[in-house]
Amino acid sequence: MARKFLTHLDMQGNQILNAAFEKLATDPTTGNFEGRIYYNTADDLLKVYDGTAWISVGAITDINGTANEVEVTIVDGVATIGLPGTINADTTGNAATATKLATARDIALSGDVTGTASFDGSANISITTTIAADSVALGTDTTGDYVATIAGTENQVIVSGAGTESRAVTLSTPQDIATTSSPTFAGATLDGVTVGVTAANEIDTVSGNLTIDSAGGTVTIDDNLVVSGDLTVSGTTTSVNTETINLADNIITLNSNATGSPTENAGIEVERGDSDNVQLRWNETDDTWEATRNGTNYAALILAGDDIPTSDITNFTEDVQDVVGGMTSGSNSLSATYDDNAGTLSLDTTLATTSYLSKASGLAVDIATLEAKLVTDSFTKKATANVGNGTNTSFAVTHNLGTRDVQVQIYDNATYDTVECDVVRTDANTVLFPLPSLQLMMHTE
Repeated sequence: MARKFLTHLDMQGNQILNAAFEKLATDPTTGNFEGRIYYNTADDLLKVYDGTAWISVGAITDINGTANEVEVTIVDGVATIGLPGTINADTTGNAATATKLATARDIALSGDVTGTASFDGSANISITTTIAADSVALGTDTTGDYVATIAGTENQVIVSGAGTESRAVTLSTPQDIATTSSPTFAGATLDGVTVGVTAANEIDTVSGNLTIDSAGGTVTIDDNLVVSGDLTVSGTTTSVNTETINLADNIITLNSNATGSPTENAGIEVERGDSDNVQLRWNETDDTWEATRNGTNYAALILAGDDIPTSDITNFTEDVQDVVGGMTSGSNSLSATYDDNAGTLSLDTTLATTSYLSKASGLAVDIATLEAKLVTDSFTKKATANVGNGTNTSFAVTHNLGTRDVQVQIYDNATYDTVECDVVRTDANTVLFPLPSLQLMMHTE
C-alpha cells in the first residue's frame, strides 16, 4: 500500500533521511514520465526516464574498440569486450612459411603399452609398441566366453577351490540329502502346502485354501484352538458344551439365512427348568418388539418415537400446558402471559419511558428521535461524499456542518489508499479539492 500525494512536497531545505528509491527488477512500461527514477535490482543500477527511454545514472557510457581486433558493446550502461570472429593482425617469425618444427619432439606411449618415436613435422611417424606382462584383463580387454569363477548358493551348494588359476573345484551340499537320510529343513513346500516357510510352526498354502480331511469323518484337535480369521460352520447344528460364552461382537444376527419377505419371528429364549421359559422377540406379523413373562402371553414394548394416543394418558394436554406455564416468566425487557383457559402463551417487549426504539411494526431503532438526541448531546458529526469523474481536476463538496473547523480525509475508491492533496475550506459549509495532475474516483469524509 502506498499513500498518494497530489501536491508538491516543499522540504524547505530539510533533509530526507534513510530514504530509498522505488525498487523494480525490470524497467516499468506504464506510468512513465520525464524525470522518473527507480533502482533496478537485477542490474544494481539507478535509472532515470528521459521522456523516451530508461538510461542508467553514473555508469560507463562509452568505450571504443579496434576494428578486427577488439569489439565493445554497451547495453544499459554495461560494457562488454570481446574478440571478433576473424582477427586480422601482423605475425612475426617464420610461422607462415615453415615446413617442419624447428626442434623435433619425442612422442611416447606409457602404461600397459609403451613405445617412442621422434616427430619434427616433415613426415608421418610409426610407433613400435610393447604390451606389459599380465596387463590384459579377461572379459574387460578380451571378447568371447570364459569361466571367470564358480560360486555356490548359500545353504544349497558349497564351492571350494575356486577363484585362482590351476585350482581343483569341489562342489558339496550343507547336509546329506540322500533318500535314506533324515535332513533337517527350516521349512518345506509340498505340492502347494508349506510347512515352516511363512513362519515357524506354521502350515500354509502357496495358493488357494487348506483342507483337512479324514477317512473316518472326524478331525479331533486335542489342544486349545485359536481361530484368527472368520469361523464358518456349514452344518445344521452347532453345539457349544461350555458354561461361559464371551463374545467381542456387540451385534448378534438372527435368521441370517433369511431372504425375500420376512415371515419368521426371532428373539432370545431363557430356559427356566421346571418353570415356563420366557422370551424377548421380534413379532414379524405385528412388526414390533414384545416380551412374555409366562411363555404364552406377550406384551408389546414401547420405544422412543412410538406414537401413543393422548387418550391413553389421563389429562395429558392440560398437564403439559400447566408445566410450560409454570416454567415461563418475564423480565424488565420482556413480558410473558399464560392464559390457562385459552391455552396460549403471549410474549411482548417492554420499552423504557425514554427510549429510542419503536415496536409498532416490529422492534426497530427510531432513527429520527435518535439523530435529534445525538445532535443535542454534541456528538461528533461527519459528512461523506464520492468525488472524481476521470475528467475534472477540481471538486467542491458541500458538508453543511456549519463550520470551517473540519478535518478532511481522502482515500482512493479503487485501492483504498490514503490520498494527500490540497484542501481549501471555502466557507463554513463547503471544502474544495484542487487536483491539478490526477483525476481519481475518491471518497472523502
